[in-house]
Amino acid sequence: MRKAIRLALVYLVIQLALALLTNLVATHFAPHVPGGAQQLYNWLTTPTLLLSIVLMSLYLWKKGYLRNNGRAYAPTTAGFLAWTVIIGLSTIVLVEFLMTLLPPIPNLMESGFEVIQSNAVGILALVLLGPILEELLFRRAVMEEMLTQYKPAVVIVLQALLFALIHLNPAQMVGAALVGAVLGWIYYRTRSVIPCIVLHVLNNSISVYFKLHYPQADSLFDLTTRKIYWVLIAAVFFLAALQRIQSYSPSKTNN
Repeated sequence: MRKAIRLALVYLVIQLALALLTNLVATHFAPHVPGGAQQLYNWLTTPTLLLSIVLMSLYLWKKGYLRNNGRAYAPTTAGFLAWTVIIGLSTIVLVEFLMTLLPPIPNLMESGFEVIQSNAVGILALVLLGPILEELLFRRAVMEEMLTQYKPAVVIVLQALLFALIHLNPAQMVGAALVGAVLGWIYYRTRSVIPCIVLHVLNNSISVYFKLHYPQADSLFDLTTRKIYWVLIAAVFFLAALQRIQSYSPSKTNN
């Protein structure tokens, strides 16, 4: 458990240290930049995100967590990936519905995401590079460390909570915990990060797409009046995907 927490803390320290450095640089050079500290901070936000991804990836590589054990990068079957997409889409709908039932939760990073999503490199980091790193970190590294000590159900819950907390943003934590639990369960069924990456990329891509094209919407359900209809469909597909994924084993997904 200590190693798992250490991994998450290293990721957190890297992000906080780079954020602090960015703020210091922006403040120091503000008098020399048109637009001042805020403009300079906006310019540095995306490079800072990319640097955090690179540094954490190097740390995982140096510690041996990226080695292939024969299953970690198995593509699984086409059928399994299809059910992964189905459970991913249905989870997104169900989580969005749950969020509409909760009181408003502060989004502390809304302005930062807007800056990152304003350029192609930032979007690439959010929808692809970030998800790949987080799956390697939380599912490949953190879960494997935990599975040596705890039962799978306990590990799935613990890593989901850790995944939520590391986001440091109240508005993301509930969704991150629920999606993280699904990702953890899929990883346990396959011991491969590939379907987890597919689901994570899908989740982030949909989020970024709707933020860019429907900035006025706080939820997917703001775009439809048939809320219960979509929730029921999502629940049916979620349960169907749950049953099909449960029937898979690592030996099947590696064929």
